[in-house]
Amino acid sequence: PRTKDNIARLLLENVDDDLPSVLSRIEPELERLISAKMVARIGEEYEFLTGEKRTFEEEVGTVEVQYKHQDREIGLKQHFIHEAGKSHWRNWLGFDSVHYKGIDFQFLLQIDGTLVPGRTGDIKIVLFTPLAALGTVDLVELENRSLRFDEQNTVFFLSGRVAGFDRDLTRYLAMKEVVENWKGDPYKSEEARKLAQDRETNDLPKLYRKVVDGLKAGIRSGHVIFQGSSRSLVLKAGQTPSESLRAELATYWPVLYPKFDKVPVRIANEQKAIMEVLSGLSAPTGDVNALKLYDNAGKIDLNAPLLDAIRIFLTTEQNAGRRVLGDHLIRHFSSPPYGWDGNALRVGVAALVRAAAVKVLIGKKPYTNPKDKELVDALRVSRNFNRVELILEEIDLDPDVLTETRNFIIKIAKTRNIDETPAAVSEAAGNLADRILAQADALHLWVEGSGMPLPSDFTEGVEAWRRVQSLTNPVHRVKEVHAARDRLTWGYQAIEAHARFQVENGTLFTEMGNLYGQLEGVEHHISPDSPIRHFLDEYRSAKASASFIDKEVWKRLQSLKSQAVLEITPLLDAWRGEARSILQEALNRLADDLDSNELDPSLKPELAASLESFQNQLDTISLPVHVAALPERARSLVRDLGQRIAEEIAKKDSRPRPKQKEVRSIRFSDVSTVTRVTSRADWESLRVKLEQKILKLLDEGYEVELR
Repeated sequence: PRTKDNIARLLLENVDDDLPSVLSRIEPELERLISAKMVARIGEEYEFLTGEKRTFEEEVGTVEVQYKHQDREIGLKQHFIHEAGKSHWRNWLGFDSVHYKGIDFQFLLQIDGTLVPGRTGDIKIVLFTPLAALGTVDLVELENRSLRFDEQNTVFFLSGRVAGFDRDLTRYLAMKEVVENWKGDPYKSEEARKLAQDRETNDLPKLYRKVVDGLKAGIRSGHVIFQGSSRSLVLKAGQTPSESLRAELATYWPVLYPKFDKVPVRIANEQKAIMEVLSGLSAPTGDVNALKLYDNAGKIDLNAPLLDAIRIFLTTEQNAGRRVLGDHLIRHFSSPPYGWDGNALRVGVAALVRAAAVKVLIGKKPYTNPKDKELVDALRVSRNFNRVELILEEIDLDPDVLTETRNFIIKIAKTRNIDETPAAVSEAAGNLADRILAQADALHLWVEGSGMPLPSDFTEGVEAWRRVQSLTNPVHRVKEVHAARDRLTWGYQAIEAHARFQVENGTLFTEMGNLYGQLEGVEHHISPDSPIRHFLDEYRSAKASASFIDKEVWKRLQSLKSQAVLEITPLLDAWRGEARSILQEALNRLADDLDSNELDPSLKPELAASLESFQNQLDTISLPVHVAALPERARSLVRDLGQRIAEEIAKKDSRPRPKQKEVRSIRFSDVSTVTRVTSRADWESLRVKLEQKILKLLDEGYEVELR
């Protein structure tokens, strides 16, 4: 290949010649040849121009100059995003779905402000290419935009800036335009048309790949923005930029679909599943079994997550006087925050029909018999299902259910003044739900600020009480309370326990969290048997299990915290002392260094200023993570001092200075795992390894700095 590296190799005359030096001489010469229209750059290769080739390149250059930013945007859209049914974006984005919990989620895609046609999904990915990154789009603007209410289900991605991307794109578009002009010009010679054909066959693909490589490079250095925050894309070992971006997008799916875990099932054969449920089989198989619609006795469980959600939705809509059509139900539960499968929802409706909890209106005619052919067809055929109306059936309330529910409310609310009627019990349950949820909402404000993790009993309990609160029909509310007594009890107890903890230990918990954040940053400096390590491990364990309110756990954490506080003080003093010693030693030998290098002693105050200033600041630095870094910061300042001395020495030398070489640092740990010397033999072994490493780097043309 006619690359500049290969051209440089042809000019080498001796094995000792330095290839980078030759490259630095030929690069400006190549640019001069390009400016003179004698040479053209095709991708990474260079071509000598003669005759028609020079005319062709001159015309390409003329077209390139005429291209504006708007023309580049249009060209990028036509040839690298979408045109005439061709999805060019797949060539460089590399994926068209996000994989989460075994399911491939489709998404809407917008690139540089243009919505890609043919895409479906409830989540929108808005991507900006390196060309947009070179324009007016910036990170702060996208962070602000992502906070808008209409962008809550949008994930933004801003590609990094890629040097020369606009030039490579312009080159490709200009050459493609000239090729088409020459091929279609009847006045061009046969040689000219053949040249255009050759450019189209050989050179345009190279330029196309160059632009695609730029698009991929932009992904590699880009930022993902979601709901006001951004973070740079981090590639793991072995990942391509596309794979890394796809994996990063998947991390936002739990936030976009927080309720997906309740029904994370995709029904492949919904026809068979619907027929199986309608037939009343008590031993479901395959897809139906995964939905967990049946209790231990083989009966349809109306409190199963899927059926429970459908019932609550129908109740809410009916109480508000709104009709619920099949497509309305599908849209509601397939969109965020659910993301449930439409086929699974139709199976769920079939189960509710079988349990006589839902009736289906087809052309305003009610159907309740699961064996009716019209009803079966309405559930099996998605187009028919979209048009049917779903109505939650009113079921008589069992007196035992009413009594048990009343007793439950009396026990929780600690009042006996409740009449034994559905209306009175429902009203008492609603008032109790309001009080408990108000307490939970107040707790959430403290939790968000303090970082207190909440156990599943708390979150599921809050959700259960919200369901009670949302139901206005007395019969439905009483039945809901009766069916969810266990969850309501656990939730109430968890809310009460966390409220007590906040009152008694809220301030101490916040202080402990701050200490944990400070000590975690220096954990790698702490020995495994240290009380600080024990405190950090215990805190992490309590956070993972959300068990801070457990009295034994809290008592143990308080004890470990006290021990950690006692131990961190001498560690901080030791790090400050080490940094102070490093600085003082350098200051003590500064006069000798100036004298040995025949430098003016008057330079000492100027050279010592940064070290002395930092030395005076040591006692003002208090955060453990900053204090732990003081020795390394001191060493860095000493290295900078050495560089300043070297610069002063160089000023005295009037001889031409050689090109500065790249510096490689070496530590003892780079050549040997064991760095403690206990004998002369140990030192000889370590010295030989170190010398070999240094000589190797010197032979390769590097300067070596010992650390």
